[in-house]
Amino acid sequence: MNKLVNIRAYTIGFVGPCGRTFADLTDMVSTRGNMFVRLTSLIGLSASLAVARPKIDRLFVDVDGLGGIDAIIDDLLDLRRYLPKLPVVLISSQFSRDEFDLTRVSICDCSLKAPLTCESVDYAITQSRVNNMVWVKKNIEPLKQVEPKSDEGGKFDLHLFASIGVATVAGMLAGLICLLETRSWLYATGAYILAGQVSIWSLILLAVLKSKTAFNLRPDAKNRSTLFGTKK
Repeated sequence: MNKLVNIRAYTIGFVGPCGRTFADLTDMVSTRGNMFVRLTSLIGLSASLAVARPKIDRLFVDVDGLGGIDAIIDDLLDLRRYLPKLPVVLISSQFSRDEFDLTRVSICDCSLKAPLTCESVDYAITQSRVNNMVWVKKNIEPLKQVEPKSDEGGKFDLHLFASIGVATVAGMLAGLICLLETRSWLYATGAYILAGQVSIWSLILLAVLKSKTAFNLRPDAKNRSTLFGTKK
């Protein structure tokens, strides 16, 4: 068997049963002293890997051994969401060929056609990291940049103060008009309070509805129709 040519040793995680893929991969990644860690399921994997010691550098997933892509697609999406910086390599006999580009970047960084070869595994270990860095830069870092800034609370407070000012003016005008018409301070005070309350709550409600509308209009990044297309 040809030896792998990794520059350094990695901790390689594997999810799948103890079949041919498991045996082949164990032999291949152990050739250069890589540590091999087997996990039986993708369920709860995000939480376990987040605290795993030693830290897993790459994760290989036996798609066929876990029941096919339909059975694990949601778990792969969760893994991508909670551990976006973990390079993931999918293995399946259903792939038409090895893919080392961004073909399935929404759920993995590289995909290998089974049965495996030393050359494909070695290159996937290297290229999956490169592709993962590209995906993180394009999809994760922009999300951090558009998160609400620390001054968002100050903007809302400013709007609240402005609302109070407008309500106060509206109440004073209503009270003055009522006083001139009725010559009664009691009616004038009531008009002042009523107009002020209506004005301030109307303005606050308008601000809340505006913020909720903006939140609901944000695009949904999960497009399942393009997650597992294969090249002919």
